[in-house]
Amino acid sequence: MHSFHLANKVVASTTRTNQQARNAGEPKADPDPTRTQGKPYNPKPLLSIRGFPNNRVIYFIPRLPTLSKGITSSNTSISSASNILSSKTTSIKSKIKDFNLEYKTLRDANILGASSNTFIDKEATFFNRTTYYYKYLEDKDTNILKGLIYLDLGYPNFYTLLFKSTIELGYEISSKLDNLSLTTRSILNNTKSNTNKQVNRFKELYPSTKRSYFREFSFLIVYIYNLAINYKDLYTNPYLNTSLFDLSKDLKALEDYYNSSTIDIEEEIKPKIKVLILKVFNNLLSSKLEISTNTNTTFRNPTIVFFIIRALELDSSSFKKETILEGILSKLIYNSRLFTLGYINNYIKENALDNSSTFLEDYINSNLITTSNNYFSELYLLRNKLKVL
Repeated sequence: MHSFHLANKVVASTTRTNQQARNAGEPKADPDPTRTQGKPYNPKPLLSIRGFPNNRVIYFIPRLPTLSKGITSSNTSISSASNILSSKTTSIKSKIKDFNLEYKTLRDANILGASSNTFIDKEATFFNRTTYYYKYLEDKDTNILKGLIYLDLGYPNFYTLLFKSTIELGYEISSKLDNLSLTTRSILNNTKSNTNKQVNRFKELYPSTKRSYFREFSFLIVYIYNLAINYKDLYTNPYLNTSLFDLSKDLKALEDYYNSSTIDIEEEIKPKIKVLILKVFNNLLSSKLEISTNTNTTFRNPTIVFFIIRALELDSSSFKKETILEGILSKLIYNSRLFTLGYINNYIKENALDNSSTFLEDYINSNLITTSNNYFSELYLLRNKLKVL
């Protein structure tokens, strides 16, 4: 076994050994480094490694920190280097102490299990302390929760059709944004009322980013349908109201028709699916958060619970990085405003409203501002917090 220690002596740094000097016919190096013909002498510690074959010992001179400008080479060199090493060691110890304190805080808050090797970084810690969403995951199997969203959509089935229909609906609504009047844009941008806090100006997406945005809402719609039809008794949260269950039953009827058909009926039932998607969206957006100090009512909101699950890494129970979470929130917020236009357009068509601008303004002021007390206001405010990091 090799041993490593500091030899009880110091030597001058030389480039040729005594044996090399003798072989070359040169005078033997002076063993006393203090006799160096008046030249400044900078002693260095000699380290050794023992335990090589035949009990061989290897001596070497370690690399010392470079002294800062203004420090001259003298007998104080070692003490100066020692001070530098001491300063660096103190800094490292301080960081280790901070990490241990942070880790203890997370463990005490039950964010990390007793045997967890998962490291929650500074960003995720801020997210946890801001939202307390991790409390929803306590005593829950995160793999089951993820299974509500990440379905096998690689082959034709009704869930795949529902997913594709939501994306198509996003493209269809987006293609009509150029037709909006200045009045409609003003209402949508919420610039008329001084009593309501404004949100960012609504703009059309770049073609290259549309699909990734619309896919996010497709995951939400599939999650709601899957939860309502197959997992309505899963845990006690989130809460799905009666209207949402009724809409899901209408979708289930279309699924049964789709599965029983011997011919391709996708194009036949897509318009009906899209109308039901808009109504499901309206139900989600219109659901207000309850105010209570006894329990976290955000965990009863299906859209917020959806975001909590989407915030998890696919291969662990840790939350994703803040930059990724901010992107997910931006997509949910944008789609909420986009699908509002689609829902209102369909509602006006079905109900033959005369004063559509008034209906649009009332609907937006109720559901798409930061004081709406729904999933939109909750996620919008959260995104603003993440942006300041």
